[in-house]
Amino acid sequence: MMTDVGHTALLLALVFSVYTALVGPLAGSRRRDDLLASARHSAVATFALASLATAMLIVLLLSRDYQVRYVYQHVNASLQPIYALAALWAGQEGSLLLWLWLVALLGGVMAWRAQRAAWSRDLEPYALAVMGLMTGFLALLLAFVSRPFDLLPARALDGVGLNPLLENPGMIYHPPVLFLGYAAYTVPFAYAIAALMAKRLDADWVRGVRRWALLAWGALGLGILLGAQWAYVELGWGGYWAWDPVENASLIPWLTGTALLHSLMIQERRGLFKVWNQSLIAGTFAFCLFATFITRSGMVQSVHAFGGSPIGYYFLALIALVLLGTLGLAVARRSLLQSHVEMEDALSREGAFLLTNLLFTGLAVAVLLGTVFPALTGLLMGAPLALGQAFFDRVSEPLALALIFLLGVCPLLGWRHAGNLRSGLIAPAGAVVIGVGALVLGLNMHQPLALVAFGLIAWAGGTIAQEFVRGAAARRQVTGEAFWKAPLNLVIRNRRRYGGYLVHLAILLIALGVTGAGLYKVERQVTLRRGEGANVGPYQVRFEGLVSEIAQDKERHIATVGVYVGNTRIGTLRPEYNYYVNVRQFASEVAIRSTLREDLYVAVAAIAQDGSSVTFRVLINPLMAWLWIGGAVLLAGTVVAIWPAAPGRLGAEAAVAAPRRTAA
Repeated sequence: MMTDVGHTALLLALVFSVYTALVGPLAGSRRRDDLLASARHSAVATFALASLATAMLIVLLLSRDYQVRYVYQHVNASLQPIYALAALWAGQEGSLLLWLWLVALLGGVMAWRAQRAAWSRDLEPYALAVMGLMTGFLALLLAFVSRPFDLLPARALDGVGLNPLLENPGMIYHPPVLFLGYAAYTVPFAYAIAALMAKRLDADWVRGVRRWALLAWGALGLGILLGAQWAYVELGWGGYWAWDPVENASLIPWLTGTALLHSLMIQERRGLFKVWNQSLIAGTFAFCLFATFITRSGMVQSVHAFGGSPIGYYFLALIALVLLGTLGLAVARRSLLQSHVEMEDALSREGAFLLTNLLFTGLAVAVLLGTVFPALTGLLMGAPLALGQAFFDRVSEPLALALIFLLGVCPLLGWRHAGNLRSGLIAPAGAVVIGVGALVLGLNMHQPLALVAFGLIAWAGGTIAQEFVRGAAARRQVTGEAFWKAPLNLVIRNRRRYGGYLVHLAILLIALGVTGAGLYKVERQVTLRRGEGANVGPYQVRFEGLVSEIAQDKERHIATVGVYVGNTRIGTLRPEYNYYVNVRQFASEVAIRSTLREDLYVAVAAIAQDGSSVTFRVLINPLMAWLWIGGAVLLAGTVVAIWPAAPGRLGAEAAVAAPRRTAA
């Protein structure tokens, strides 16, 4: 029976994980190549067994075997096959199985790549052991605590199915990408522990682990943005981020992971920040585990949480083990963690990166405290006190503005000293004047906070544009390439540096969308009869008709809304308000008219019983599209920065990539 095969695969995955965790350190301490090869094979076997267990649950979901408890809870006869597949990560057991599969996959890839990388030769045995401990922990939970292959006493005729909010394309790609970020941070943590155990704390392991850290950071950031986009189009509330505890729990490791990327570069380049790197790697991995604890412990209330479960406290114990173990190893290796290089000038790239680390970690700590504050007050005072959106906005806004300012300053600073800072300020200053002027005159935006934010975004954007222009000009001068070809080859031949600049550009585009929608959103709720219209900003929305139909799993109510500017019709929107039989509740499907300038967002809030009138929620979200464009650029920049450098660089790269011009 497939359930027996799946459960047996989990038990064997646990056995092989424990074997990897035991044999790896033995191979490292005794320098036994045969034991190391055995640990590699065990890691690959763990991945094969995790894949088998995952495949079994997928088959059970797609075949709708309602005697399996997990299948009964998350699938029904009317569910489309793609969402039956996505049900793999819809529940607690399935999402843990996905996490196990991803960690096992990365462990197998790590074992394969380590054989070809000289920098990891001494670290690989210990790193494989850490990966084995993580897969063993997850396999233990799945085999004995949160079992995906448990059976019901009898086969049900039909299942419960998914919550209607989950029947959205976001369900297909958001959770796997987010979990890839969580799982990928296991690899930098494994190498950090390995470096401590092997007493190899030089720059080589930092250089080797950078791509893993960038992969994890990029996946986590993209997963957060995909979740925000899903919330924006599905819930009908007009927003994309609510400082929900589970949202915050995913943001915290992304913030510390961002600090880590900058900190790794400092150790690689100057030999500084060794303690910072160990702390940030362990902290970021622990925060990934904390996100799972938040989701599964019932400690906080969230629409994203699975509800109270004892499994959350297993993760709490693992977090304690991670932090205490890292601390113990760091204390034992404290002499090796001391840097023999000092920061020569606070007004240098090293100084700017130190301030960047402080700001990112400070913001992460503030978000953490705001997230757990209700639980702490409930424990200490007997009544939980929640901190609302105003708290998070007040804390995050000044720190975010400071970080954008530093994003524009860092490329202008040199290593060890400030460099010729004044000569690099002309183009960014001009960008501020042009950018702010365009927003004031073109979009009529005058709020002081908006002007400061847009000014800093333009400042940082001008710095990035200047770096691309200078690099392309230098390349053209050396190679004689065409004006369109030089920038392309500049990026291809110097992927790490210009991939970093693309990522910085993505952050600015995201900040542009957040600022515009956050400060200038217009919202109105109107009740209209057929043929009536209402003015919202420059638009008139006119209710033109309502069509209802009964499907197998829901009642669909589709409103037709005409959109006018003056007397000119510019579009038609069709928001829906549907009643789902399996959960006995209504859910909105919004309709959006999106341009680079703004989104017109229309959702149905209620329908009169006789269908004579409909209540609409109508919003105008300025610059919203730039948030999603920024997400696309973030993905592109991360891929460029991760991609191995092209061999045989031309002399132009050596001239362009001057020491003071290396991007994060």
